[in-house]
Amino acid sequence: MRLDQLKVWREQVGRVLLAVDFRPLSDTPIQMSLAPILNDNGVRIARWRHSPGLTFRDEELVRDGEASFSLIIPYRDGVRFEHRGRAVTLKAGEATLLRNCEPGMLGSARENSYLAIVLPCSPQIEACGAQDLIGERWPKRLESLRLLRTYVEAYDRLVQRSSAGVDRAVSEHVVQLASLAISEALGAAPGAALSVDDEPRTAIALDFIARNYFKPGLCVHDVARHQGISVRYLQLLCERRGVRLNAHINAVRLEAVRSMLAEPRMHDRQVSDIALSCGFSDVSHFNRLFRRTFGTSPTAFRHKFNAR
Repeated sequence: MRLDQLKVWREQVGRVLLAVDFRPLSDTPIQMSLAPILNDNGVRIARWRHSPGLTFRDEELVRDGEASFSLIIPYRDGVRFEHRGRAVTLKAGEATLLRNCEPGMLGSARENSYLAIVLPCSPQIEACGAQDLIGERWPKRLESLRLLRTYVEAYDRLVQRSSAGVDRAVSEHVVQLASLAISEALGAAPGAALSVDDEPRTAIALDFIARNYFKPGLCVHDVARHQGISVRYLQLLCERRGVRLNAHINAVRLEAVRSMLAEPRMHDRQVSDIALSCGFSDVSHFNRLFRRTFGTSPTAFRHKFNAR
């Protein structure tokens, strides 16, 4: 993007649709991308990536009366913000909370990206002390902050996210998790984050399994370690949702094998190789599970499917 293109972007998109502006900090070609993740019930989430420069809201832009907060979580070191007379540089995984009805700027002297979560100025967010954290640096060790980011990223990886009911539930979970993160950042015990609704943690667990099922050693301990909680606690949360994790891991693996057996391009590949590639380490155990689940052997299923 050249400077003349930036002018067009500023006049037609930035200051009109996004209510932000951009100031480049280098002579390199200007690049910007905004990947929306969620927009529901006052919660807006997106990944913002840009070449060296500053995104800002000036006195003119804040006249729109946007009564919300922006929680910023950078993916790389070096994101700098200026807000309420303070200037702080964040490292990857840290966070800060900005008030959108006040002027401020955010950016980096090099290409950078960050997760931006716009939170409504709701009683729940206000009650947990959000005003006291404006412009403060949040350490990345906060358990509830890690949980919030992991949950948002898990939701972003879903293939279909168009259900209004799902979006509304996710927006409510995001507000809840953000409230917990605010409370923890203000000094609440990290364990308080464990009181969070079981749906976000269950969703994160299932997403983790979906991305790692093919690893032979994957077990419930790995799933719990990913969230930083005990195995028993995670099992209890998932069981409340009707999910038994060990059985779910096997079910995901079995479905992956079945899909591959139905693929004509996999016809020459041995069943045992396919099973091993999907995370099973014991072929005999796999064969028993497959027959018990689908009522036939893997070989018979392949022959029957490809004979159609």
